[in-house]
Amino acid sequence: MPDTPPASPTPGPAAPPTPITLDADGNPRSIRPALDWRPAADVEWEDIRYETAIAGPDTGTAAIAKITIARPEVRNAFRPTTLFELLDAFEKARN
Repeated sequence: MPDTPPASPTPGPAAPPTPITLDADGNPRSIRPALDWRPAADVEWEDIRYETAIAGPDTGTAAIAKITIARPEVRNAFRPTTLFELLDAFEKARN
């Protein structure tokens, strides 16, 4: 008698839908990004993106840098160029 594969489990109940928050007029509220990310204007890298934002715009004291590996065509694989760019970006963020 040949081996038969085990039966797949039956799916459980579906997750409840995410509630939509409405404004005072009953319209869905739009979601805005937490920070205003801006690309760095003084550098251009091939493998990474470097963006900055000010946390707490009312105080203007905390600058934040976001470094993103941007090589989706190779699933963000590292290469020597990527590492050199990351080193430069980390140095820029530190200063």
